[in-house]
Amino acid sequence: MAFWKDLFNGHSAVMLLIDPEGGRIIDANPAASNFYGYSLDQLKQMYISDINMLPKTQINKKMHEASERKHNQFIFKHRLANGQFKHVEVFSSSIYKNNKKLLFSIINDITDRVLFENELVQLNERLEDREEHYRSLYENHCDAIFTLNRYGHIINANLMSSFICNHSIEELRNSSFLEMVVPEDIELVQIAFQKTIEEGPQNYECKINRNERKVYLEVTNIPVLVKGNLVGVFVVAKDITERKLAEEKLAEYQREVQRAEKLRIVGELAASVAHEIRNPLTTAKGFLQMLYGAENITREQQKYIDISIKELDQSNRIIKDYLSLAKSDDNLLEVIEINFEVHAVVEAMSSFALMNSVEINFNPNVKSVQIKGNKSKFKQVLLNIIKNGIEALELTPSGRIDIYTLEDENFATVQIKDNGCGMTETEVRDLGLPFYSTKKEGTGLGMMVCYKIIEAMGGKITVTSKKGIGSCFTIALPRSM
Repeated sequence: MAFWKDLFNGHSAVMLLIDPEGGRIIDANPAASNFYGYSLDQLKQMYISDINMLPKTQINKKMHEASERKHNQFIFKHRLANGQFKHVEVFSSSIYKNNKKLLFSIINDITDRVLFENELVQLNERLEDREEHYRSLYENHCDAIFTLNRYGHIINANLMSSFICNHSIEELRNSSFLEMVVPEDIELVQIAFQKTIEEGPQNYECKINRNERKVYLEVTNIPVLVKGNLVGVFVVAKDITERKLAEEKLAEYQREVQRAEKLRIVGELAASVAHEIRNPLTTAKGFLQMLYGAENITREQQKYIDISIKELDQSNRIIKDYLSLAKSDDNLLEVIEINFEVHAVVEAMSSFALMNSVEINFNPNVKSVQIKGNKSKFKQVLLNIIKNGIEALELTPSGRIDIYTLEDENFATVQIKDNGCGMTETEVRDLGLPFYSTKKEGTGLGMMVCYKIIEAMGGKITVTSKKGIGSCFTIALPRSM
């Protein structure tokens, strides 16, 4: 018994013997006196409720649990003699002394641990608040934000991304960002992504597909770093479609202004020069034709004269185009039956098409539709465009030209499609400019004259083309009511 008494009094841990019936402190060791700041005699006159900050009913409940061995570990808040409070961890178990059940309690000061844990809780709450703040900023940002891993796959996206792409966030996750990019911009986006990984943030513009419609994006790539290691890329994208379309309309308007100015200058040049050149050429051609039929002309000389006459004819054709530009557009308008005129032109061009192994098919989709205009000039436009189409099919096996006539409430339309070499966007845009031609021997005046004729008749020529696939020329003219 003396051994246990010495162990109790000599141990550095705080120890108390408590009567579970009322909570009176039966005994305490010197370590308890040092911890609480009371003398041993004072402690032995006190109740545990004088130290424990719980209500008495709660204290009695805890003592009962410890006495019945239902629970033996507790966290309490104890008050010291100087008024301070300490957080303690109490281990209680029942023992018997003189046939009376007592609670033997070992008390550990865990104040520092509790304060540290509280600080951790507060820090975690602050981090959660900050995380919630950034999450809200990410999810509700006015720009689209995609989070990509190192391989370019989308692992997260915000609401604006979902709106711009017309896909749910779940659909975007685990898909590749490149899947949405239009084919012509894929290489640009790949290079920008790689540079972001190797060098840092990158700015660029690209287009994505949204329901068969192109969306223009202004993009900033930002590397995502965790402890200095790159784990992904933020792609921040702003929808600039409206701005781009406005810029394209402005550029188109400026091109139209430039084209009109060039037409005016060429028209003035034609008026002042063409007549002066045409007369001497006609005279020269007449004398060459006379020489061609002379008896003393050799075959070789006839060959040279023939070449000269052909070159003069080519010069006359160029001058004719110039004169077309110089002539006034206020000609007497006449009723034109489109199907009849198209059929006549197709018949006229059939031999030229056959010589070039090109098949021409006329598909009138309307029985009869009429317009008002200059009949000969309208046929000139058809001849020019069909001839250009045949020449574009020169190197195309199974060359084919399909011609359709259509109508709606206000316009009659002729579509001329070929499966030739096609044109780039730049070539299509520059069609109709003075002296611009995609043909090696073209003068750049034929299509300009065509545009001018159709515009004078109140219509419009539109061209769509794809390199290596073919072109479609659409002539729309107001119907004759």
